[in-house]
Amino acid sequence: MDLVDELRSLEEALMSQPSRSDRGFLESVLSEGFREFSSSGRVYSRKQVIDAMVRSISFRFRIEEFRAQMHVTGLALVTYRLTQIIEDSDGELVEQKNSLRSSIWMREGSLWQLHFHQGTEIPS
Repeated sequence: MDLVDELRSLEEALMSQPSRSDRGFLESVLSEGFREFSSSGRVYSRKQVIDAMVRSISFRFRIEEFRAQMHVTGLALVTYRLTQIIEDSDGELVEQKNSLRSSIWMREGSLWQLHFHQGTEIPS
């Protein structure tokens, strides 16, 4: 698996409900010093993000314009456009949000860990 495929797979896993509800998975993927800058301008710690993710609702998503660039050995910048599709229990659209995303991944041994993530909402 090449760099782009490997990091896209990890980003998609962080969006999918089975992985989002798996605290062990999240703790293995988010580095100890992980931080997130949200679209609201808030800064979140690793613990805050993990706690929020395990409680979050399920949503469908679409990732477009995915890019992964290795900047130095073992350090990659990922950028993409995310569409979150939130539906009610009847499958009716409740909300659709678009955002630009960026992540900094570092290879730790044979595994990639996420060190930083930022989401910037795209106004409708």
